[in-house]
Amino acid sequence: MPNRPEKMDLGENHRRAVSVLMRGLERACDDAVALLEYPSNLLMEVKYDVTPSQDRDLRALFARLKKEIQNFAAKMELEKVTMSRCRSIAAIASAALIDLQEVEDSGLKGYGPLPKDAERMLAEQAGRMAKILQEILHVAED
Repeated sequence: MPNRPEKMDLGENHRRAVSVLMRGLERACDDAVALLEYPSNLLMEVKYDVTPSQDRDLRALFARLKKEIQNFAAKMELEKVTMSRCRSIAAIASAALIDLQEVEDSGLKGYGPLPKDAERMLAEQAGRMAKILQEILHVAED
């Protein structure tokens, strides 16, 4: 008979709490591995200061950690949650739109006087970006 993981009996509240913890730990692993491949972009230069041996070792350690998470989830009989890509994209766009509108509405007044030309340019650019975010929301929520 094959080795089966020993099952642990948990109450529903404990199971939910442990599920949240394990999903967060799994996400942390995925995020850390993604950083090993994260490219520079328009507004951030990524310093690649990881040696090839560190890269190899870190990937192996995160893979081991994910295997432990998998084994633990099986023992706890944790269920997968369902994530909607559209809803997640809409949530990200919505949060970005709120942040952009707050900057647009305040004109960055809390940071001292803003020259009129810069204020006008900020408002125009923020307005254009807000329209794009609204289009993203429309597509994601359609």
